[in-house]
Amino acid sequence: MSIGHGRLAPPVLSMKTLLVPALVVVALLLAVAGYVASYLALVEPAPNYYTIRTGYSAMLVEDGVDDSYRFAHSYLRWVYWPANQIDRRLRPDTWD
Repeated sequence: MSIGHGRLAPPVLSMKTLLVPALVVVALLLAVAGYVASYLALVEPAPNYYTIRTGYSAMLVEDGVDDSYRFAHSYLRWVYWPANQIDRRLRPDTWD
């Protein structure tokens, strides 16, 4: 014997099935916000070259040292590389 002429009843969504994905989304958004905020707190945009002036001319020389962060740990360049690339594209004037 079928109820409703063979139609299935709509699934009942419980609070648990709605809450878990919402908490996952909130946690991911907080993680991204924390990553961006910590990057902005640690970065000091500066060009990585210096000028040598000789007589009437000047030459730009890359120093090979990335001192763009307040704390010069080598892992910061690796951790914040994606944010740094986006930042250099969004704010090129601050990096020149």
